[in-house]
Amino acid sequence: MPTVALYDISTDFSCFVASQSSEVQEILGFIQTISPVKTATFSPTKYFNCNIQRSDRVVRAVCFNPAKRPLLEKYQKGRTAVRLHNITSSNKDDIESIIIQNNTTVQPVVVPFVYQDAATSSSLPSLSSLQEVSKEQLVDVKAKVFSITAVKTINSRYGYALQRQEVILVDHTTSIKLILWQEHCNKLEDQKAYALQNLRLKESNGSRYLNTLKSEQFLFKEIPSFTQDLAQVTTEIESLTQRKVSGKIIGVQHASKSLSCTSCKKKVTVKSNGKIANCQSCKMMMRVTSCQPQWFLKVLFQNTQNINDKLALTLFHHEVDKLASFLPDKKKISTVELNLWD
Repeated sequence: MPTVALYDISTDFSCFVASQSSEVQEILGFIQTISPVKTATFSPTKYFNCNIQRSDRVVRAVCFNPAKRPLLEKYQKGRTAVRLHNITSSNKDDIESIIIQNNTTVQPVVVPFVYQDAATSSSLPSLSSLQEVSKEQLVDVKAKVFSITAVKTINSRYGYALQRQEVILVDHTTSIKLILWQEHCNKLEDQKAYALQNLRLKESNGSRYLNTLKSEQFLFKEIPSFTQDLAQVTTEIESLTQRKVSGKIIGVQHASKSLSCTSCKKKVTVKSNGKIANCQSCKMMMRVTSCQPQWFLKVLFQNTQNINDKLALTLFHHEVDKLASFLPDKKKISTVELNLWD
């Protein structure tokens, strides 16, 4: 079965609708991986996604009528093949998708092919095929865990403590980094092969990686090891793992300080009188003097063991606070002037 890349309507609602065909069609297959009902990013439209396993491929479907979800879920749970009549097809970036419309009829049917578990289906794309997929799309892959770091606690820009874990995935074509967040940390084991579903394809500084999401359920299932020889992990990917370096800060690109809400820790807006702050997240009004400062730095760090080794680092408040603890008086960054040159 050929590979399939998954399209998430929430990332580009207008483009999806604009690319749809007016041709009325029908499709036979098994309903798989129905998502929860979601709201489009740029409109109040409610929708849900699913996959449809056909005889020769898997296609992505979107339905803008949440009332149809219970019926489709019934056929999914029973692994019953269905005929979807009066659908509209779409082809965006050579990715086939269909739209389940209000007048689409759903009927059980007997088909000359068998149900295949979505998590182990050969339709799961190779890692190298992700280079052909637009960033920010939802994708499913199968790969082996090449290496996995310890869970690290980081502070978000707004003071939240987040659990983060980096995993290097490899298959027979290439390798890629996967970032696990929060409750998804420690779910995967080193040197095991998995089918992974509902990952967001991201890009930073020209390098692509995968990310777990808050809005989608991350699904994984252990699968048999690859029979093909695995690709060699690239040096760029290997270098993304954690490392310890002794050195000093030799430059500051950016330094800023914001105020955070005393309740939810998110950024606040100070009123024109300079005495009252308003949190746009939890709507709390508070005195500015009660707000906690949050520092954010971008610095250039030089390895003392190798002066040609320079790292561009982003430091959130938690890391900046630790940096300030090395000052002679050991005070927190909220009570001292920031001085990186001592």
